[in-house]
Amino acid sequence: MISSGYDLDREIGFLLAGVPHAFTLQIDELNGIHTLDNITVMLCGDGPSNLGKFTYDPSRGTLWSADDSMVSPLSAQSSQITSAITQISLGFELSWDYPWEEGQLGCKPSISIEDDLTTVAYQNNIGELTWELDNKFMAVPESMSDLTPPMIEPNGDSLYLRQGDEFQMDGSIYYAGSQVLASEIPDDLKVEIEVIYGTQEIDMEVDVDPDGSFSGSMVLPARVPLNPEMPVTTSVLNVPGLGSSMSNSDASVIVDSKAPQALFNLADYPDSSLTILDSDRLADVTVTVTMVDEIGMMDGPLQVSWVYVRDNGPVAGTEVTGELTMIIDDATNDVYQSPLDLNPINGMKIESGDYLWFWITSTDKSGNEIIGSGSESAPRQVTLRIMEFLGQFTRSVINPSNTPVQGDILTIETFWENPGKREGEYMVGLYELVEGGQWRLSLSTERDGEVSLSLPAESSSVYANFQWESWQPGQPNLYLIVDGDFDNPYQAITGINVSPPPTTESGGEDSQMIMLGGVLVVVVLGIAMTMMRGRESDDYYYEDDDEDYYEDDSWDSVGAKSEEEEEEEAEEEADEEVE
Repeated sequence: MISSGYDLDREIGFLLAGVPHAFTLQIDELNGIHTLDNITVMLCGDGPSNLGKFTYDPSRGTLWSADDSMVSPLSAQSSQITSAITQISLGFELSWDYPWEEGQLGCKPSISIEDDLTTVAYQNNIGELTWELDNKFMAVPESMSDLTPPMIEPNGDSLYLRQGDEFQMDGSIYYAGSQVLASEIPDDLKVEIEVIYGTQEIDMEVDVDPDGSFSGSMVLPARVPLNPEMPVTTSVLNVPGLGSSMSNSDASVIVDSKAPQALFNLADYPDSSLTILDSDRLADVTVTVTMVDEIGMMDGPLQVSWVYVRDNGPVAGTEVTGELTMIIDDATNDVYQSPLDLNPINGMKIESGDYLWFWITSTDKSGNEIIGSGSESAPRQVTLRIMEFLGQFTRSVINPSNTPVQGDILTIETFWENPGKREGEYMVGLYELVEGGQWRLSLSTERDGEVSLSLPAESSSVYANFQWESWQPGQPNLYLIVDGDFDNPYQAITGINVSPPPTTESGGEDSQMIMLGGVLVVVVLGIAMTMMRGRESDDYYYEDDDEDYYEDDSWDSVGAKSEEEEEEEAEEEADEEVE
């Protein structure tokens, strides 16, 4: 005749104090429920007391309960299922004064129906409808926020703060047993938020809004706590009747009073601890930083910055930010490492004396900025070593002459230097730019290919030889082409002027002139020798006959030839030799 049920909260079967509930039952009565006198529901067994009992009179449509029942009937609604079956829904509310002991066994309801003062139906201890009373409130924190700059986001249920910081907690009121959000809030309900800071108890009370939410803020003492991590306990105050509160300590604050430090560990990471950087290898610099902090750094990569410095001042337009990835997560030492492109973003040329300032911008989880080397106030100074390949052409020597005759082959010896501190290599060829803008290979470049020219660091007088054939008269347009860059010819070889080859006629005339010149030279030499011999003879005579010497005018006509005769004889002899 009777089937029944609850609108119970959660599977455990909780009935919430101070909250409307409904008890439903179906009655099989052909004459209709209006013929019935009383329908009595006893929520907790069928004892002699009125506790948990309320009654509905279908014939009059009235509801009532005794004062000591701790149940307030609220409403009765019926609906026809079939011609014989009627469903009734009885609304009720359990008082906050309903007695319930911790650990008490669940209650089982009973139902009785009377007609003409006679019990016509009865069900006792309906086991499948066992219920427990939930009359405990709990203040559950839902969010915490840092109110003191720098504002740090919470990490789950924990909020990292610094000493003296102010934080805010927001939450809602729940029934402790069923974890159901409280919708009916008693008057004057409050929440206490408490932190044990060292040995000092810091608490505050906040009101609960009608929707069951609460919010409050607290300022921490400006001193170092005994323990950095402290739970935040919430309790509900002024719970009505026999209701109570269950404390919640899920949330906590962690006060980090020590600033982190950066360690550039040369012992473990000698090649990535930012000591000396080569200027030509800044595009891919591996950087390793160890952060020393008891509580820990902010989650995620380590944020860093750097700037170029010249004349003891930062260079505008060169400050850059980057990040390093954590590779070791230790209790107090976290190691971060990543490759960075440290080239100047403004494209400036690095000069001798330039250096870098490098610093960490990340804070620890409580917002403490780092101190010491590598901080913004004391950035790490990184030396820049100028390491460049500065290969360049210096001069050329042209052999055998820079005035060749067409068809001659010249050897062009080129000299190069590299004053830079980084070795390098060029591929060099000798080419001639001819009419029409075409490039003509030199003799050696066509024969042997381009020369691989290795230039060690700080080298000079490195030479490379080329051969070129003077194939047409004039001044050739010779260029040294480096690494195949014909759009920007590296160096012009100048000063060469090619003469046309000599003709046959001009060659015969030149030979005759040379022969005539030789004849005249022989004649002159012969005259000179004759005169010298004559003078030697006169000197000898004078020496032998010094005492008997006398001047005789007849000598020229008798004993000697005149000078004119000697000249004539010499000329005749020369003519004979020529013939």
